[in-house]
Amino acid sequence: MRTASTRNIRIAASLLACFVIASPARAQTTDPYQSDPIDLIAYRDETRTYSSGADNWEVWVCDVPDGTVAVTAAAAAALFDSSVRPYFEAISGGAYSPRFVAAGRVVASQPSNWPDQPFRFQSECESLVRNGTAGGSEGAIIVVDADYTGGYATGGVPCFPGGFCAGTYPQNARLAVVGGSTSATVGGVAPALRTVAHEIGHAIFWPHSFGGLVDFEGNIVYEYDNPMDVMSGGDRESLDIGTIGVNRYASGWLDPTELIFHRGGSFSYTLRANAGLQLIVLPTEARGVFETIGVRLRSGADAGLPAEGVEVYRIDQSPAGCGFQIGGQCVGPDRRTMQVPAINDPAGTAHVHEVGSSFSIRNVTVDVAARTGDGFVVTLTGASVAERFIDDDGNPHEPNIEFIADRGITRGCNPPTVDRFCPGNGVTRAEMAAFLLATIGEPPASSFSGTFNDVPAGAWYAPYVEALAALQITSGLGDGNYGPNLAVSRAEMAVFLARAFGLPVGLGSTFFSDVPATEWYAPAVEAIREAGVTTGCSASPARYCPFDAVRRDQMATFLTRALQ
Repeated sequence: MRTASTRNIRIAASLLACFVIASPARAQTTDPYQSDPIDLIAYRDETRTYSSGADNWEVWVCDVPDGTVAVTAAAAAALFDSSVRPYFEAISGGAYSPRFVAAGRVVASQPSNWPDQPFRFQSECESLVRNGTAGGSEGAIIVVDADYTGGYATGGVPCFPGGFCAGTYPQNARLAVVGGSTSATVGGVAPALRTVAHEIGHAIFWPHSFGGLVDFEGNIVYEYDNPMDVMSGGDRESLDIGTIGVNRYASGWLDPTELIFHRGGSFSYTLRANAGLQLIVLPTEARGVFETIGVRLRSGADAGLPAEGVEVYRIDQSPAGCGFQIGGQCVGPDRRTMQVPAINDPAGTAHVHEVGSSFSIRNVTVDVAARTGDGFVVTLTGASVAERFIDDDGNPHEPNIEFIADRGITRGCNPPTVDRFCPGNGVTRAEMAAFLLATIGEPPASSFSGTFNDVPAGAWYAPYVEALAALQITSGLGDGNYGPNLAVSRAEMAVFLARAFGLPVGLGSTFFSDVPATEWYAPAVEAIREAGVTTGCSASPARYCPFDAVRRDQMATFLTRALQ
């Protein structure tokens, strides 16, 4: 059986070699998150050296004195290519394709299980293959012809910034070693192909996922108590369980647009298993430490899941989270990934939640509201971090920005991380549609009608603009267009608010010196003034500044006053 000790020793040795080759000073001073556009995974691009496109593996058989399994390199390569390859192609959405080619056979003098090596390190087999290979593949997989189903693997030397990058074996030291029973039927039992997939997972820098509550022999924590992940528990023969969302993102198989950060407020999200929004991230105050909420369904490569629903994990890349770091962060296979809640039952799925479940993650309450097609509707309420937006400190509108954020009216301006509000930016007409619908509690349109020529069906704002038109809050610019990217003037803002809140609109007044009573926007300006939404832009003389663009921070105050 693979254990924490075998995996950590092997990976630590490999990464230490990389650390030395890649120049320690450069590795320690470079921002570990600079290659991730959303600052989620440490050294993401560097550990993605092999997880995109074709990944060529040479397959060897190591004949040991106690070997009893009849297996050839050709048969093993054919089996892996017909099973493990389509499995990874499926869970990666076609982004990753490991290819297996028979290389040869080596003969070892030592048995597979030396008395002083209970974890079955096959040092002699490794050395023989390393000396016998012609090189050129991205990795080597060694099948030991002894009857066991375990294995170990290393991603080898990843390509860190400023360092030597050896992309092929044996220079990159990237290999997997598995027992013969992973590659042949023994005693009527099918090959343990899941072990092979598991070790390939380590070779593309995936960690185990485990709760950490079950002690194993010699006070070693058992790392196989998550039956929802190929990198943890479950059976050994079938390839019908994939991996968790954070691994797929780390490998580049999920785009940043398929994640969203929940920093605070009350929002409903539709999470899907295979397309669209697939992962919600709850950040903490510590960089590299966060929880993820994703969806798993019994279909395709996940057909054998013991449970389906909304699953929760905590990721810890801080130095306290593992025994080996680079640049002060846990990297790749040492990235600590654990179920929430952690459990003592290796078959337990308490971290997977069905419709109707309600649970808390720190200060955030999660309600699994409904099932919809290939996903679930979840509502999150509460703050995962104390500071929702990092760019509104000291802004006089900050309390009102927080007010509308708490009510789910804004998620910020920089998805998916949404840690900024962009208070000084102007409000566009597209954003105005989203602001207004969220404020008055109306849903976006569920179908597309093509009301405006310049609002395409695929635009993020289309459902909001369509709903706004259906509610007769807008009729557009009068020429068949809506002008989604145009800035909203204070005159237009008055009309939008008066209509959205149903304010009584009479005749225009001359309260503001720059709003003539006969202007088209004058009645709406007077309506929002009487409602206490605006006091104008100047008190003496009383002016409204109708043609000034509305800033996002000002809009937060206008919406707050309208609601109050």
